[in-house]
Amino acid sequence: MSRLSREILGALVIFFAVLAVLVMSSSGLRAHDDWAETFFAGIRSPLGLQLSENITLLGSPAFGAILVGGIALALVLSRYRAYLTSFLLTFFGAVASVFIMKDLVERVRPSGLEPAFIEPGFSFPSGHAAISVALYGFLAFLLCRLYPHHKRWFVALAVILALAIGLSRLYLGVHYPSDVIAGYVLGGLWLLIGMVVGKRA
Repeated sequence: MSRLSREILGALVIFFAVLAVLVMSSSGLRAHDDWAETFFAGIRSPLGLQLSENITLLGSPAFGAILVGGIALALVLSRYRAYLTSFLLTFFGAVASVFIMKDLVERVRPSGLEPAFIEPGFSFPSGHAAISVALYGFLAFLLCRLYPHHKRWFVALAVILALAIGLSRLYLGVHYPSDVIAGYVLGGLWLLIGMVVGKRA
């Protein structure tokens, strides 16, 4: 791992740890989180809810597992099977760490904005946000390695997907902004680890 990668990894770990401590130790983040409920309550619409429900599925653990299974099979059957380990490490590392942190932090989900549906489990960090960065980020990394002339398009698509999925969680009223940010950071952490391993493939 290069020095730059270690520094980025360390910064992500520290930032995530600070967010987790703030959530567990005080209500200091509530003032920064509550604005989202007010804002999204004012722009909700039936069409927006339906669109958000469809977008949020792209970051769900179930959909992610199906997509990962298909891609893993494609890698095994291709000459790019060397990327399989780093791909699985990125996805399952992100998923496992999300569930561990949810149980450690035990933050209840937002209650001020009527949620579009009942989401089980705790709120921090957002699993959908973490999966969106880890899964689609690694896919972009893999495609950039295979088709380097189209790097900007792969990266742009991954960023757009991650942002859309994170916003959909806020729009649906099932997460605080800090949950989504923490999910992005956690997913980014595992994406960086996966990329480091993948570059050795």
